[in-house]
Amino acid sequence: MMTRTNQFVTNRLAIGQGGVGRTLALLVVLNGLWGGAWLPYKVALEQMPVSVYAALRVLIVSLVLLPFAWLDLRRHLRAGGSKPGLKNLPRLLLLALIGVVLNNLLVFNGAKLANATDASLLAITETLFTALLAWFFLKEKFPPMKLLGLSIGAFGVYLLVAKGLYLPQLNNGGQALGSLLLLGGFGFEALYTLLAAGSVRRFPPLVIIVGTNLTSLLFWGPAAGISLAESNWQWPQLDWAGIAAIAYLVLICGAFGYSVWFKALRKVEPGLISITLFLQPLVGVILGATLLHEKLTEVTLIGGSLVVASLGLIAHGATQSHSSTTSELGSNGQASYAEIALDEPERQRLGRALSKSLSLEGDD
Repeated sequence: MMTRTNQFVTNRLAIGQGGVGRTLALLVVLNGLWGGAWLPYKVALEQMPVSVYAALRVLIVSLVLLPFAWLDLRRHLRAGGSKPGLKNLPRLLLLALIGVVLNNLLVFNGAKLANATDASLLAITETLFTALLAWFFLKEKFPPMKLLGLSIGAFGVYLLVAKGLYLPQLNNGGQALGSLLLLGGFGFEALYTLLAAGSVRRFPPLVIIVGTNLTSLLFWGPAAGISLAESNWQWPQLDWAGIAAIAYLVLICGAFGYSVWFKALRKVEPGLISITLFLQPLVGVILGATLLHEKLTEVTLIGGSLVVASLGLIAHGATQSHSSTTSELGSNGQASYAEIALDEPERQRLGRALSKSLSLEGDD
């Protein structure tokens, strides 16, 4: 009997390990897909106004995810979880403004102007913004490793934006301006991720995502209507490349990405999940150079290497003790780098500090 029981346990463990392996393989593929998203951005946003694309994206993603969010909410309520109410409305409006309006407004416009290579590397700066927010609001002494990472990352960002040891030229085809817009967007992304932590502790992540996306239509809906009215209500003329790009961004990177990521959080250790994020800048650089023929200069390679190195230094020593309900997904549908910078207790303290500074402490 004991032998049969041991064999049963061994088989179950093997099945579990195989499941984790398959999930990790899927995460590798998913981060590869996310890393290549900057190319479709350039194709889609050349054929469609930013406001129209943003409204279309949040509407389709929300409709696809709405049934799953509803099921999650029902399970949450049956388990005795908190019920959403009017008291949560101020936080929802703020999350929509920061994470889906201001973030997307800057990121999408920046993606039109900047190189795909630079965009994929600058996405890592979300980690730098998170560390800076922690330093400012928590007033805690940073370990030398994090300070070194911040310094190296800041210098790498400077090289990527300025393309050398001089002031950024905003008239160089708009690339420097695009990089600055991306930096602003990733700063809002970091703020959104931290503020969302309090809500995700109380409600299922998909409920927060669908809620913030639908709420953002209060802005994106009228903005898209104005853009269409200026073109005499003519829908943007999309070629097959544009249609494919939008489908890739909305369905693959958005709806599919959200679903896979949250499922993976329940099966794989967060430390392993974080490692797969390093694939995004690598894939972005390779595709930018091969498909868009973007020139990889020495300055780009040095700056990009410094930014990637800063991610590892800032993350060094973090316990990565994420809870299973933590949202590690940003508002753009891709994995958020913000939560690599801090361990779980630090993120919770910073989220509360930010909420208090914005008079939202009652919602936590």
